Parts: sequence; structure tokens; C-alpha cells
Amino acid sequence: MSKIIYLNKKIIYSLSSRCISLIALFINIHLLFITRVSAYIAPPQLPSVNKEYYVSPTGNDSGSGAQASPFKTFAKAQTVASSGDAIHLLAGTYTGTLDISKHGLTVIGHNAVVDAQGSKQLAVHVHANNIFLTGIEAKNSLSHVVYIEGSGHNISDLYIHDGVYENRGSDGYAANNSWGSGLSIKHSDTQKTGLVTQNIRVDNVRIKNIYGEALDMYGVDNVIITNSHVSDSFSIGYYIDNSKNITLENNLATCSNDVRFYRNGNPMGAYSLALERIEDWFPNSKWGAQLQNIRIVNNISYGCGGLSLWGSRMSSTEANNGLQNAIIAHNTFLNIPAGSGIWVKSLPGNSNIRVINNLVSRSIDLPNGTINQGNVVGVSYTTSNTDSTSFKLQNGKDKGIALAEVSYDYSGNTRDSQPDAGAWEINGSTATPTPSPAVKPGDFNSDNIVDIRDFNLLISQFGNPYTILDFNKLITNFGK
Repeated sequence: MSKIIYLNKKIIYSLSSRCISLIALFINIHLLFITRVSAYIAPPQLPSVNKEYYVSPTGNDSGSGAQASPFKTFAKAQTVASSGDAIHLLAGTYTGTLDISKHGLTVIGHNAVVDAQGSKQLAVHVHANNIFLTGIEAKNSLSHVVYIEGSGHNISDLYIHDGVYENRGSDGYAANNSWGSGLSIKHSDTQKTGLVTQNIRVDNVRIKNIYGEALDMYGVDNVIITNSHVSDSFSIGYYIDNSKNITLENNLATCSNDVRFYRNGNPMGAYSLALERIEDWFPNSKWGAQLQNIRIVNNISYGCGGLSLWGSRMSSTEANNGLQNAIIAHNTFLNIPAGSGIWVKSLPGNSNIRVINNLVSRSIDLPNGTINQGNVVGVSYTTSNTDSTSFKLQNGKDKGIALAEVSYDYSGNTRDSQPDAGAWEINGSTATPTPSPAVKPGDFNSDNIVDIRDFNLLISQFGNPYTILDFNKLITNFGK
């Protein structure tokens, strides 16, 4: 059996038990957080696999699928593979749709690009259970770029961009014709597919330039989104639509005044919730209203709209027609061009909504009965940087209230007994507006983010003498 270890969202192979121990120690330094309580969880780790198959754009489907004799198509590899196997997509561009339909596969991209070429509805479609998908760049879809159905998935290190072209007008601007998404985690028609979309982990996904919503969850259960960054997409960044047991934590949304993606003259709203009828698209679902158990904590947005619960399209007699059991805490929403910083619409089913210790540039508008404590509003701040450390502001220092459920900040630092409002615990440091920095060490593609794409470039240009441990040192020293 081949053991693949997932380290700080990068791929390496385990050669010895000592190596495994060192890796486990390193992972513990970069822990994320669990949904309902203040406890750590690690980033997704690649599972043990049975057999490994390789695919290359220059391969041959008559080959063996070994690394030295890769298949040409993912479809061939998937036909041969069984649950518990891994399929490696080697460097290059794969055209069409990456269709993952067999349960229990691990799919690993190595500088692999999936290009729907503006002619396919989807670039990546997951419609199976227990898929581990990592290291893929996906682009140029007519509708959703990456579309997820099924349960038990781990989705990480994806770069999703330039999609939902069916919603792009002839002038190159977004329109209101379609509501595809960059990453869509979607309710499934169980009677037809046998799938239920639930229990999904998403980590370190980058989404930009989408002519629809950047990331949406629609009629799903138990999804955790962490350490991701969306920017310059149409209407909404992160969208929770009639879904339950959802966590948005340690995420970033930025807008750069790209008017192609404006709606009604404004950039996308960073974080949004709503109750739309799942039955309108899936008549057999009997889902009803289930916008419940929502945790939105330690997130940041800059230059976008704030957070909103914009409303419901359920019937007036629908039970539970509102947001129930939600905590919106320790978020930083800055340079909001219009509207409220946080707005929750009054709905008949609203209950137990807590808005606590947020740092926002505009007003917080809440219905009666909402807990509103420790928030700081009216913060004025501008910067040309888009990395998360640019938003550690002194304005929030010691202005929050003690909140046991969020005992850590954006970077995992323990909060003080008198915590700071916003995503960061200041601990004496503060950010000031600065010009765009020079290219960071390790930022080989000059996008101001040090991530898996830079590691792939490092390996492709200089070979294997450089390991993931070298790259992790860059991440540790210089951040993202």
C-alpha cells in the first residue's frame, strides 16, 4: 500500500516512519479550526491509497498507467481505477470536462490545468462519494467551473478562474442571465443520482474572475470552508443558500474595482445568506427551509460589499423561514463601497442570531432580537495590498467581549481575555496603508500570493532538489 501524506496543503511521498512523524509535527503547527467549538482541526490530509495511476496530455490510453507509461485521458484511468486508488494528473492542459464519477478516488493534480475552452458547461464535475481532489487549475466553463455533488469529499488547493461565460455579455461584462458559480457545492436529485451532498471540507481554494457567484452552497449539509480567497466575481463571493451546518472560517474576499463583475454599479457582496426554494430546481427534494447552524468567524473582506442575509423566497407559511442558530463573530469587513457592513433581514423564523466582535467600515443593521455586542463600526482604512496581514488594525484592539467559541484569531493565535474586535488579535502590532509590495520571495508567478502554483513552478524549473519542506519555509516566513 502506498502512503501519501498531505503537508500544509502540499503533496509529498512518505519514505519512512520517521518522515511521517516529522510531517505530523509540522501539520500541527498549521492547524485550522473545528465547526462548533473552539478546537483545532488539521487541514485535509491525503489518505492512504492502494494503486496509483498516472495521466498525461502526452500519454497513451494503451499504456499501463504507470508514471513511465501514463494514460492520455482521465476517463481511461477512472475506468481502470477502483475505490481507494489515486489518479495523478501530470503537468499540462486537459481540455473538456474532468468528470469524476467513481466513489473513493483520490485525484491529484501536478501543475494540471483543466480547460473547458468556453464550450463545456463544467470544467470539473464531481458526482460520487468520498473524493479527495487537490492541485487542479480549472477555467473557461460555460456554467459552473467546478460542480460538486455527493458526500465525504475533501477539496483543496484549487485555482478556479474565468468561468460562467453564459452570463457574460458581448461587451465582456457580467449580466443577469445565469447563476453559475466558480465552485458550486450543490444539492443533488437523490432519486436520480443516489447522492446526498453533505460532509464536505474545502480548504485553500482561490477563485477569481467568475461571471457568476464565486462560491455557493445550495441545499447542502455540513460544509466547512477555510483558508480560501475569492475576488472580482459577479454579485456574491461566498454564498450560503438554504443550507445547514455551514462553517466559513479564516477566509478572504477582495475586490479591485473590476467593473466587468459589478452588479447594479457595485462590486460583489463578500458574504451572503438567503433562503431560496430548493424545490424550484429539485422538485422531489422536500428540503423546505433549513438555513440553520451557521458559523461565520475570523473572515476578512476588503473593497467588496459586506455580509447580508438578503431575504427568503419561501412561502409565508413555511416552517423555520429564517436564519436559525448563527454566530457571526470576529470578522473584518473594510472599505465597503455601499450598503451596510452587516445586514440581517427580519424574517419570521429568525432565532438565536449573534453578531459579536466584528470590525466593519459601515453600519450594522439587525432586526430586533439579534444579539449585537462588541462590534466596532465606521472604521476608515484603505490599502493597495490584498494579503490578510494588511488588515490587522489597531481600531479593534481590546474592544471585543470574551467569546469562548472563538478563542483564536485569523492566524491561530490565542485571543486575549479582553479580545480585539475583528479577525486579528493585535498583540501590539498594527497595519498601516502601504503601496503594493515588491514580489515576495517564493512568489514565482508574481500574483502576490505564495501557494501551490509557485511550488509547481519551483519544481518544474529547478527539479527535485527542492522539496516541500523548502517551500513550507517560504510560507512560514513570508505568508501568503
